[in-house]
Amino acid sequence: MPIRDSHHYIQGVRHEKIAFDGTAVRYTPRCDLGDVNEDGHIDVVDLLTLADACGTTFGNAAYDPLCDFNGDNFIDVVDLLALAGNWGL
Repeated sequence: MPIRDSHHYIQGVRHEKIAFDGTAVRYTPRCDLGDVNEDGHIDVVDLLTLADACGTTFGNAAYDPLCDFNGDNFIDVVDLLALAGNWGL
């Protein structure tokens, strides 16, 4: 059976990489908080995306779960600080 990869959103954790090959599940936590567009770089594109969603909460049309790095359903300065802490990676 081929390995299937998928992204799962878990409360309090931005992304988890799960791979299932039919007999085992491999789990790899992602450590790239701030990489909103998942291009491998934390840069101005990510910052602008977060800025658009800043101040929104779950259920708001502008809320972007990829910007909610701490999983509290509110995009705020805590999420901005997570991005800033990894800036340039």
